[in-house]
Amino acid sequence: MSELRRCPIRGHQVILATDRLVTPDLRPPQPGSPEGCVLCADGPARRWKVLGRRGACFVVPNGRPALKIEAQGGWQRVGPYERREGLGAHEVIVESDEHGRTPWRQTPAELADVLGLAQERLIDLRRDPRLRCLSWIKVHRPEAGARVNHPHSQVIALPEPGPMAAREVEAHERYARERGGASLSHDLIQHELQDGARLIAADARFVSLVPFAPWSSFECWIWPRAGGPAFEATDDDERAALASHLCGLLARLHTALGDAPLQIVLRTEPSCPTFRWRLELRPVIENPRALTLATGCAEQAVPPEEVAAFLRGL
Repeated sequence: MSELRRCPIRGHQVILATDRLVTPDLRPPQPGSPEGCVLCADGPARRWKVLGRRGACFVVPNGRPALKIEAQGGWQRVGPYERREGLGAHEVIVESDEHGRTPWRQTPAELADVLGLAQERLIDLRRDPRLRCLSWIKVHRPEAGARVNHPHSQVIALPEPGPMAAREVEAHERYARERGGASLSHDLIQHELQDGARLIAADARFVSLVPFAPWSSFECWIWPRAGGPAFEATDDDERAALASHLCGLLARLHTALGDAPLQIVLRTEPSCPTFRWRLELRPVIENPRALTLATGCAEQAVPPEEVAAFLRGL
């Protein structure tokens, strides 16, 4: 019997149909050549303005930004439509000098430098009152959205929250109203720790789990056991612990899926006091199915409880 699940934070629905399992193609990609890579040591990115540096990684403005700080004006109506200049920020963190270095090979110290640099840029960009929705995202392999095979991540800022961020804030505010100020994030973490069915790993500071209604196969979340809505408020010790926990989870995913395409997204929302920041890891191992495109409901064939049990055992 299939099952419908609803994510309490993001609001989307998932169709869990275990008899529709399709084995994804996880063959490793052909190694790419560093020739012409814009992020390599002899590439043009090394001549762009450096906005920050930690260890071997540094951040520069994106050479082909989707959004620009220099954009002016607000929304303008064009008949039934609205448009505005592409206000925002789009920056690239070059994480290593080694072309082709995969997330699975990065050390906790390297990831701590990346996370610290991302935090610095988020803090700086929040000083611009026009920018209200900020995030950090890391992608690996073209199937996940990477344009170059060089270890990098991006900092993105927009003038207003997108639909997913707005839904998450609304869900937390509604939950707080109905539960006397309780935090939806906190209660979900406590439930997962007590239930254990979707728990992957837990240490003194962080919890990793498979969400109750995952949007993609093998999706995992990392949550701080105690923390606020803003990743920007973390200190060096907390980011070092996060980097170590992240490395452990990446190792499990690599053992399970090999060199799978991967997206890592930071969710941070300082405007909502009951929110708790988190990292989302989404391996990209299959294309959206027709049912998903038609209904907007994600379709999964393996229950998240089974995925979590499998990853726990690795």
